[in-house]
Amino acid sequence: MGIVYKHIFIKIMVTALCGLILGSGVVLCTEIGNAQSKEETSPLDASSEIQEKTVSAPEYLEDIEELAASAKDLKKLVNRMSKTAHQVPGDAGAGIHTQFHRCEGFAIAISDSVDELEELAADPDKNEEKIQELVVETLYGQVNSRNGALPAAIGGMSELVEQALEADPEDANALKMQEILWDIEDAQYEIDEQVRELGEKVQDPIVWEYKCMGPLNSHRLANGNTLINEAFNDRVIEVSPDEEIIWEYTEVVYPTDSVRLENGNTLIADKGNKRVIEVTPDKDIVWEYSGNGQELTAIYGVQALDDGNVLIADQGNMEEPDSIARIIEVTQDKEVVWEYSGPATEFVGPSFGGRLENGNTLIADNAGFMNGEPVYVGEITPDKEIAWEYSEGLTCVYTLQRLNNGNTLICAQCDCRVLEVTPEGEIVWTYGAIDTPGGVERLDNGNTLISVFGENRAIEVAPA
Repeated sequence: MGIVYKHIFIKIMVTALCGLILGSGVVLCTEIGNAQSKEETSPLDASSEIQEKTVSAPEYLEDIEELAASAKDLKKLVNRMSKTAHQVPGDAGAGIHTQFHRCEGFAIAISDSVDELEELAADPDKNEEKIQELVVETLYGQVNSRNGALPAAIGGMSELVEQALEADPEDANALKMQEILWDIEDAQYEIDEQVRELGEKVQDPIVWEYKCMGPLNSHRLANGNTLINEAFNDRVIEVSPDEEIIWEYTEVVYPTDSVRLENGNTLIADKGNKRVIEVTPDKDIVWEYSGNGQELTAIYGVQALDDGNVLIADQGNMEEPDSIARIIEVTQDKEVVWEYSGPATEFVGPSFGGRLENGNTLIADNAGFMNGEPVYVGEITPDKEIAWEYSEGLTCVYTLQRLNNGNTLICAQCDCRVLEVTPEGEIVWTYGAIDTPGGVERLDNGNTLISVFGENRAIEVAPA
C-alpha cells in the first residue's frame, strides 16, 4: 500500500511504513454478492447476503449495546490497574504513573462516546449523520489498533512495565500490571472490531466483497471482472463477479499495482523483484524495466500512458541516505523522459493518481508523516510546479484518482478512510473505519472500489 506506512508495517509484517509508505517504509479474497455495472442491477438489488449487512433497527441497537458493554469492561480493567500503576518503583514507575492516567483518560473518553452513541441511537433516523460521524471518526479514532490514542498509550505502558521487570523480574506490581495490560489489549482489539462492524452498517452499503490476502490497487476491468494485486499471496488475479479466478500471474513477489492494457497484456508493479513487467495472457514477459542504471527500489504504482510510455512510482528506501524517491515516465525503449524526485528522506512514500488530461501528474507526498505534520496531494505540471494541492487533516496517503467532475478521490491510508474533495478543498464524501485502505477507484456506475489491505478484502461501496 504505497506509503502504506512504517509503523503499520512494523505491526503487520515488521517492515516498512504500510500501505502508505508501504515498501520504502510506508505503504504504505472470496467474494460474496454480485458485482454491478451501470446497466445491471442497482445497489438496492444486491444479494440477500449483502443486504443483511445494511442497517436494521434491532440489529443496530444490539450492536451498540454490545459495544457499550465492552467499553464498560475496558474501563473496569483500567480501574483495576490503578493501584499497581502507582506502586512500581524507580524511573519506570514514574513513567507508568503518567502513562496510566493517559490510559485512564482514553478509557473514559471511549466510554463517554459510547454513552453518547446510545443516546443518539434512541432516534437513529433523526441522528443518522451524527451517529456516522461519532462511530467512523470519533470512536474509530480512539480505538483503532493502527494509530488510535488508546493503543498508543497501552503500547507505551507495556514498554515501561518491561523496563520495570528487567530491573526486578519478581516485582509483583509490575507482573500484575502486565497481566492486566494483556487483558486491556484484548478488550481494545475487540472494541476495534466492533466499531469497524458498526461503521460498516452506518455508512453507504457494501454491494460486493472479495476476500484476499493483502489487496492493493484493485481495478475494475471493462469486462466487469476485477484485477487484484494480492501482495501477501505474491500473485495478480482477475476475479469474476461470481467468485471465479479467471486469470492469475504468480511469477511476482509482493505485487502492488497492475494495469490491463488495450492489447490484452497486463502491466505489473513487481515490488519484490524490483521491476515493472508486461505479460501476455499466456504469461510471457514481453517488456521489463528495472531501472536502467538506477535500480528501482520500492514500486507502488504503474500507469500506461496513451503514447505507450509508463509512469512508475518508486518510493526509494528511507534507511539509505543516498536513496532517491521518484515518479518517472519511461519510454518503451526504457528511457526516462520525465522525473519528479527527491531524497527518500524528504520525498517520502510518493504515489500517484496518474497523468491527467491536461498533462499534469497527480501525486501524493508523505514527507510530513515523519515529523507529525500534514502530508499533501498535489497536481504537478510538466515543469514541476504545483498547480493544485490539498493537505487538510491527512497523515499519509496512498493512491489518488481525479474524477470526471473535477473532484479528487484520496486514499488516506493512515487515517483509515477514503475521501472525495472538491478543487476548493471541500470534503463531499467519505468512507472510513476501515483498516489500512490500500487503493481506491471510482467506478463508472458511481460506486467506489476500495482495497482494504489491513482487512484482507476488496469492497465495492454504493451511494446510499
